Amino acid sequence: MESTDYQQSYRRLQQILCNLQTALDTANHDLIQDQLREVQQTFQAILNLDLASLPTSQAVRLQSYQTEINKQLRLLNTDLLFWQSARQSATQQQRQAQAQHRLTLLLRYCEAILGEELLSAPSSAEKDTPPAS
Repeated sequence: MESTDYQQSYRRLQQILCNLQTALDTANHDLIQDQLREVQQTFQAILNLDLASLPTSQAVRLQSYQTEINKQLRLLNTDLLFWQSARQSATQQQRQAQAQHRLTLLLRYCEAILGEELLSAPSSAEKDTPPAS
């Protein structure tokens, strides 16, 4: 698997997260659920990509990001469930703000993965060099 496959996948995830953020602003529960499902499916497809094709240093860093993204997606799902079931306006606003915060964090993770050149093509020296212990 090429690093460009990861880049495309994370760009796709980033776009869907932006769509979910927009849906959250509209407070359309059905649209939010559809977007959340799409985010989860896209991220699951990313997890199924083979990290072994990347240099060890990149794979380790990417796996750390994936662990955090997975955790934040689970928490986002919980936040959205609480938000949708909240009866008080103040509680709804609080839950919506928490979900927006998590979405912002998830978008930052995607930006870090794409922006740090974490998935850029490694130099030949980097491919052959084992990670520092």
